[in-house]
Amino acid sequence: MLLRAALTSAFVLSSSPVVAGQTKLDANEFMVNCTSSVDQSSVTLARSGGSNKGHITVGELKGEADILPGLDNLTFLLIQDGQVVNFAVDLASLEYDMMIKGTSQRFDRGSCTPS
Repeated sequence: MLLRAALTSAFVLSSSPVVAGQTKLDANEFMVNCTSSVDQSSVTLARSGGSNKGHITVGELKGEADILPGLDNLTFLLIQDGQVVNFAVDLASLEYDMMIKGTSQRFDRGSCTPS
């Protein structure tokens, strides 16, 4: 079910248009700070060397996440302390969708800027 959610997020995000003036994020090496359009909270993502692992910080949750590549997007999947974070970022528009399931549930969206 998680894989289906990740693939659905990846498909939806892959159709996002490139915003004028923005360039596509290098999928192999990056660090981005993301801000929620819902509650202004922040998320940090990082990937190094094109690895299938990356780092994600979402509030109290932080750690090494699996990275699932899609068409023009990446999905970060972090399973930790009874929580599952599914974070899909579009590499062209730098917009994201996030879903957290577990002891609490949260749905979020927003945009990211390279660090």
